[in-house]
Amino acid sequence: MRKYFEDHSFTGVVLIFCSFVFAVFLRIFDLGSLSPWTDELASWYYLRNLDLVFKIESHSPLYYGLLRAFLGEDASIHGIRMVSALTSVAHLVLAFILGRKVFSPGKFLVFWILICFNPTDIVFARMARHYGWFLEGILLYVLWVRVKAPTWWLCVVSAVLGFVHIFALIPISLILLWDYLEKKDLKRFLLPLASSGLIIFYYFARLTLLGSKQVASNVSWNQQGFKDFWWDTWLQFFGSSYPRNLFYPVPVSVALSLSLLMLIFLLWKRQKSSLLFFATIVLSLVILEVFGAGWINMRVNRYVVYLVPILIYAIVDALEEQVNKPIILGVFAISLGFITCLNPLRTYGWDREKVALWQEYTRIHMDKAQLVCANPYQSTYFELKLNNPCSKDVLKVNTKAPLIFFDLNMNDRLVLLYLMQEMRVTDILRPATNGIFLFEPR
Repeated sequence: MRKYFEDHSFTGVVLIFCSFVFAVFLRIFDLGSLSPWTDELASWYYLRNLDLVFKIESHSPLYYGLLRAFLGEDASIHGIRMVSALTSVAHLVLAFILGRKVFSPGKFLVFWILICFNPTDIVFARMARHYGWFLEGILLYVLWVRVKAPTWWLCVVSAVLGFVHIFALIPISLILLWDYLEKKDLKRFLLPLASSGLIIFYYFARLTLLGSKQVASNVSWNQQGFKDFWWDTWLQFFGSSYPRNLFYPVPVSVALSLSLLMLIFLLWKRQKSSLLFFATIVLSLVILEVFGAGWINMRVNRYVVYLVPILIYAIVDALEEQVNKPIILGVFAISLGFITCLNPLRTYGWDREKVALWQEYTRIHMDKAQLVCANPYQSTYFELKLNNPCSKDVLKVNTKAPLIFFDLNMNDRLVLLYLMQEMRVTDILRPATNGIFLFEPR
């Protein structure tokens, strides 16, 4: 272990330890205070219903299977979040070991500070979800490639990342392509690429056994415009993470300034490898947009997090080999300030708050006809005893009587549109949420 520190000054060693300790704190502190959101409830739900992952979940089963193996079927949201947080800490340790082999001491310190305090990673590492695994896994993949890891190991990592999330295939393919253009090793290019593509067979099996209609229903989301796609993507690089962007926003001025400065820096240095990694970001976005618009009406949020470490790597790679102490201390101070301003530990109400409001409204207006819209994960977690999906139930509602529409996460827009066509809104409750609507017939 001593060899990883011997090239650093006393100040450098202190920065390494302080950054790591604070990074661990940011990832594990007070995990239970955040109220769960829909996809976190999915993680909780599938631990208890693992057999349904293949039937109704659009993501691969690896994440849920590992959770079940580690936690059993009765884990809490806090326990599932802790798995993500501890996985993130383990990834940091690996990034430390690999990063020391890739970068000079000064460049490594900048790299270490940025990955320890990256707000996007902190937010996702605190979620009961696999997005942090996705982000950190791609960073480690870049490092494995740069340290010339054995081909068989790249195959293993490629397959695992593909089963963590199918969109990992995009950056993996591009990273392997750049590596092939540099080394001209066809075996090292094709075998890991084929390994990452194993996940495609899983989706083909689902398509064959379940039919296109069932599978398509799992990946049909609201499409964004091209402009919104790119804008939301850049905001996510600096910490604005769906669905918590309402509570953990990134100022537009900050995102624009940092984007412009990074782009100017990369173009000014014109270092081949850095520009190639930056091109990986741009090409990944183009592929994702084309794939989404042409194939599955896809929502961009959350799925571009894997590009964050590539941007960090490109910036650090473009630095001079010898980075002086003022720059390192400046990066440390700016990173701390950025984290402090954005506050990824901020607590807030989410589903629990809306459920409590709905229950209070129900108590006061017991004579009102009601319709509660929630997905299976939410209704099971909050013991709402509902029939799902709501979009089917609403067609059975007697529209001659007043009713309350309540959507826990404001996702079921089709139901809301249907209700607004058939009725008129007579009241909207606004104390902390717009989630409850009182309707009456037209």
